[in-house]
Amino acid sequence: QRFSGRFTSPRRATGTFRTRTTIGSLCDTGTKRWTAKAMDRTPVRDGTWRGLVASGSPLSFTVSDGGRVLSKIQGSAPSNCTTSALSFEATSQRSIIAPDGSFHAPLTLQLGFFAGRFTAQTTATGTLNAVFRARASVPPVPECFSGIVPWAAAR
Repeated sequence: QRFSGRFTSPRRATGTFRTRTTIGSLCDTGTKRWTAKAMDRTPVRDGTWRGLVASGSPLSFTVSDGGRVLSKIQGSAPSNCTTSALSFEATSQRSIIAPDGSFHAPLTLQLGFFAGRFTAQTTATGTLNAVFRARASVPPVPECFSGIVPWAAAR
């Protein structure tokens, strides 16, 4: 296997690669060219972002590390087992915000996932899917689900 390249500018690189392998018979890609360009990072402000889920319930989350990390999400969402919104507070596993402003945060505690995109320096939209686990009770209460719920927030 051979891989080589060089930077042609501070934000661009070019090069070649070739792979040869023998799994039953010889396979050779020949020499192939590649190019790469650095992405422009969507500017995202650190701090607490506040917004609403589609049902009108409040939502907030924290962005840190120069707009690169999403960490704490809290709010409320509708569920399939009650007529009122259920509250949640969850901590992400320090989800990285991609250069294009997108993120997907698998979360601990009650929340299934929180995903979206920063559409500008001060606005974001996405979806969440909450799983509410009941505390020990008699009789036992089943898990409740929000389904996939759209949200919007601003800083």
